[in-house]
Amino acid sequence: MSERNLDSFEERILLAIGFANGFSKCAHNSEEIIKRHYDTELKKSVISGNKYVMKKVRKAWDTLISLTYIKEHPMQGAMTYELTEKGFRKVLQLKDEAGFD
Repeated sequence: MSERNLDSFEERILLAIGFANGFSKCAHNSEEIIKRHYDTELKKSVISGNKYVMKKVRKAWDTLISLTYIKEHPMQGAMTYELTEKGFRKVLQLKDEAGFD
């Protein structure tokens, strides 16, 4: 069975997690830290409280967890997120496709 492709929101969130975690499989950060690494358009929509975008972002997070691209890691009362091996490979691919060094 082949895995479905990620949609653009899921890819953007995964790339933000990669940047926030320094493209490391061992690092993990809270959602608040990761939000700082959203691309400009996504960041503006979330800050402005666009409910449609916020719902899609939440769904993207849930999908990335359920498809095992990221995993939740509880840390002193706050939830943090880290890349799995699968997520790490995908985020490096997205980084190369986007032309980031």
